[in-house]
Parts: sequence; C-alpha cells; structure tokens
Amino acid sequence: MNGICALALLALFVSCGGQWQVPSYQVVLPPVPESWNALLGEPDWRLEWINPEGARENCLVRGYAAPRIQVLETWATPVSAYPFWDNAPAETMKGAGGIFPFDASGGLLCLSWQGGVEAALYRELARAGGGEAAGTPRYPQYFNWPRFREVLAERQGEDLWLVDWQGLAEKTARSGFDRRRVAAAAREPFDLPIEHEGFWISASPFAKPLYQSSGAALTLNLCGLVETYLSSAGILRCSKAAWVITPCGGFTCFLR
Repeated sequence: MNGICALALLALFVSCGGQWQVPSYQVVLPPVPESWNALLGEPDWRLEWINPEGARENCLVRGYAAPRIQVLETWATPVSAYPFWDNAPAETMKGAGGIFPFDASGGLLCLSWQGGVEAALYRELARAGGGEAAGTPRYPQYFNWPRFREVLAERQGEDLWLVDWQGLAEKTARSGFDRRRVAAAAREPFDLPIEHEGFWISASPFAKPLYQSSGAALTLNLCGLVETYLSSAGILRCSKAAWVITPCGGFTCFLR
C-alpha cells in the first residue's frame, strides 16, 4: 500500500470516530409486471439481506421507498425483495433480488426479477449443505455467479421459475454446476374444474396472464412442483398431484 492510500484510509478511520465506516447501498426495486398491478395494485415489499456481521436482516418497505442497507461484503451475498398485498401475502408471488457485489454500483444496489432467481438458487445451494467433491467446497458464496448469469442470459424470454432450482442445487452440491440442468421441468396439461371468467396471473413475473372462458375448465401445464396463480376468484395452488383454491372476495379488479 502506498503512502497516499494509507493516509486516505487513516483519515476515513479517524472521521468515523475510530471505527471503520461500512458502506451502505440504496436499494432500487423493480416495477411489478403490469398484470400484477392490474389485479392487485401497487405492492409493499419485504426486504431480506445479510448484514456485515453475517446475520440475516429484514424490513418492510412501503411502496418503492426502499432504504439504504449495509450488506456483508466479505463474499458474494444475496438480497431478496418479496412483493405483497392485502390479498397476496409475502412469498405468494416470486421475489426480486440480486447478488452483491454484482448488482452494486455507485452506491446503488439494483434488484431485478432475474436476480430473484439467483437469490433463490443461493439459498438452495446453502440448504444443500455445501457438498464437497475432490476437496473443492461448493458453497454459494463461492459459486461462479457471472458464469451462471451468462447461462440465464441465453434463456431470455423464458419463464425461469419453471426450472427445479432445488433439484439443480442439490445436484450442483454433489457434482458441480452443469448448464444443461438449467431446463424447465417436464410438464403435462391438466384441466381444473374451476368456474371463472377472466384472467389468471402466475406468481412468476416472467409468465403471461392466462384467460379462462366462461363455462370452460382452466387448462394448465403442470409438473410435480407447486405453482401459484391468482385471479378475482382467489389464490390457486396446484401441481399435477393436487390443487386447492382459496377464495378471496377482496379482489375487485379484473384484467382487461
């Protein structure tokens, strides 16, 4: 370290009362899909991150007035933001997110819907236990996130939540990352005998709304993973094994 850098660091240390200053970042939230806004309105958010001490923190954000936060900067760490409404609690819809430091620039920490997938994979890799092979630890903080983002960029326009990220994380922990595993789970069409006329929105921000005609069954392509759809009829949770709908009279806005 040269003398100028050493003096600059010393001045920063003294100006902070003898303690090192931890940078903070202004969180920037992405707009929700138009179909979500049409049915549910503007959301509030639950923000989650890892602080400089390595502990998990969270806070509620009203509208888009996200706070400045301090994050763990020792290695790559996730930040998540879950939109919620009175009729759709937090984690009903898929969240936005980002990975520090890749989404931090100029004092801003910009979250995105693709970043929500990345943050989810980070958590799944952590749950998978950081399995080891050939002496190489596979912990999410050391995962090759830039390479992973290149893989996701190749799938632009696809619904990234159709991938079984839990299964992919478990395989990655055992044998390493293979881009061929980033593929949608096998699906089959199912007709659900639900009475409704109008649009259904997916919990995935990448999916387009589905229109159900009066008197027709709701046809969905389903797999073994539980998926969520919303309409003025309520909240539908379904897989190819079972489905359940929770009526919600609070929905007053229909998609056009």
